[in-house]
Amino acid sequence: MEDRAKTYDSPDGERSMQRTVTAFNAITGHSLSEADGWLLMQVLKDVRDRQRKEPHKDSLEDCIAYAALKAEARLKESAPVPVATTSGGWIDYDGKGNPFKESVFIWVKQKNGQTYGAFSDKVDWIINNQNKDVAQYSLCRIHKGNVDLSETSDGWIPYDGKCMPVDDDVRVFIKTQDRCHPTISMKAKDFDWEITGKEDDITHYKLA
Repeated sequence: MEDRAKTYDSPDGERSMQRTVTAFNAITGHSLSEADGWLLMQVLKDVRDRQRKEPHKDSLEDCIAYAALKAEARLKESAPVPVATTSGGWIDYDGKGNPFKESVFIWVKQKNGQTYGAFSDKVDWIINNQNKDVAQYSLCRIHKGNVDLSETSDGWIPYDGKCMPVDDDVRVFIKTQDRCHPTISMKAKDFDWEITGKEDDITHYKLA
């Protein structure tokens, strides 16, 4: 794998499949995983080897390499979802492709600072060194300029308790379990969004 990486991929090893299947899925609308891509390559090498009576050394060596890469990718599929790395619930994108094994709705922040909501399998995860590349993503539902579908007619949005649902400096009003909440708006980062089971837990919020 090291020799192939020097020729075809990068010094760190052959890890081009995630980018390949991401591009393939975007073009075709299919949903191949990285492991599926390595399996396809392994089958291709098996077929090439079987086209001749004598063993084809290069194909057999590649089969072993692709089997190892397939196993690595399969094990990654069961890895836990990354936890938020910022107080606003944003996770830094590592550039390695879709981090979710299933389609989930997320918020995406691009390098140019723009945010949008989309299902994870519809996001362009390929790094093209452009302003629209993914910089961060979040499992939280609300960010400034995006209204949650559960918003009530008076503007109050039920808080799901997962993480601070807006960016740090967005001003919001809150409601708490004991109804003893501030009557003025504050920056979201100045509130305690952790659910502890106490009477001062946040139950609703509203964009100021």
